[in-house]
Amino acid sequence: MRRWQSALFDGDLDRGLVPREGGRRTPQGKRISMAKQRDARIARDEAEIARLQARVRELEASNELLGKAIGLLHEMNVNEPDVAPTIQDLDDSSTSRTDSSPGLTAVIGSQRRALAMIELSRSSWHYRSSPRPRVADPVPQKARRYPSRIGAAQRAAIQDEILAGWSTGVSVDQSFATMWDTGVMLASRRSWWRIAAAIDDQSARPVAPTRSTNKAPRPAPVLKATGPQQIWSWDITDLRSPWRGVAFKAYSIIDIYSRKIVGWRVEERECDDLAKQMFETAITTYGAPSVVHADSGPAMRSAVLKDLLADSAIAQTHNRPRVSNDNPFSESEFRTMKYRPNYPGIFDDLDTARAWVDTYVSWYNTHHRHSGIALFTPDEVHNGSWTQRWHHRDQALQAYYDAHPERFRARPHVTSPDPVVGINLPAENDPNRLHAA
Repeated sequence: MRRWQSALFDGDLDRGLVPREGGRRTPQGKRISMAKQRDARIARDEAEIARLQARVRELEASNELLGKAIGLLHEMNVNEPDVAPTIQDLDDSSTSRTDSSPGLTAVIGSQRRALAMIELSRSSWHYRSSPRPRVADPVPQKARRYPSRIGAAQRAAIQDEILAGWSTGVSVDQSFATMWDTGVMLASRRSWWRIAAAIDDQSARPVAPTRSTNKAPRPAPVLKATGPQQIWSWDITDLRSPWRGVAFKAYSIIDIYSRKIVGWRVEERECDDLAKQMFETAITTYGAPSVVHADSGPAMRSAVLKDLLADSAIAQTHNRPRVSNDNPFSESEFRTMKYRPNYPGIFDDLDTARAWVDTYVSWYNTHHRHSGIALFTPDEVHNGSWTQRWHHRDQALQAYYDAHPERFRARPHVTSPDPVVGINLPAENDPNRLHAA
């Protein structure tokens, strides 16, 4: 009973909040929240009802106007359709729609609404009601005379200047500025471009070479080395890190004749200044080669590196676009590195990558029996000491032959490094072009 009395005095009963039997009454905060929600719901319902009532009034007015329009069509001897007239029914001819507009205006009371009902614009109705007098031979808009129009003589003079500029390989802006500098202003800069676009023969127009228009094939680089310190090849490869999209950059310079790595470094990014420092160290240590070959990457074609090599009288060559075997020696060296049994695959940090590559370069130069140089080490071929080892091998091979001649068809001989190594050499030297690492 006390709960009902409290609900009555608090106004809960007026808001539809009835105390729960056998339990505590609704807290005051919850009652206030429920009352706000109910008031908001009532306000939304009232707004929706008002919108629907306005829509009903609008439809009733449209139906009334449509009935008047149908009655007017009856008076104009138009058969009444089974359904309300469509746009196609009222669009038999522009003349009939124009003639019906005054009648519809009188019935509806608004010319704008009457024209909207027969789907005719006001400008078209006014033009058809009071048409202009016909012209026997009308002049097109672009050929009409107006005060600001450029005369035929001036257009011809501008066209002559444009064609003269095109014949010398200059643009429209160049011809315009040249005339302007002489104190002659025939027309605006934009008018010059419009006149240039209207010239029928555009074949004389100069076309700047771009990546899309320059389709001439780049000649293949042809390099030939007969000894060490003649041709260097360099490239950059990625060393994976634990983070997605992040890789360390391993720089490497290799002598294509001896296969010796003469310069290397590992950095966090690919940079032409870092490549320049690597080449400065390599040239100081081993001397300058005759040619440096690389692919067409940004660091390889940078002006910083180009100036350094030019100062040392070193020529540069680059591979062709989308041709993978134009830089085979660097690619083979990277494959040897990444297919080593102890290659970690992922390097935790930059110092770890540098330490591993340092150990790899030392092993590669001094202990790797390279299949492309008759299983000698790059250091031996680079400094010429391979000849001594060749004699040791030959003595052992000849002794083996003398002990077991039945195992041979002819006296064997020890292979030596190829005297000529190169890239894209002619067919007669094809066996010496590419060598596995």
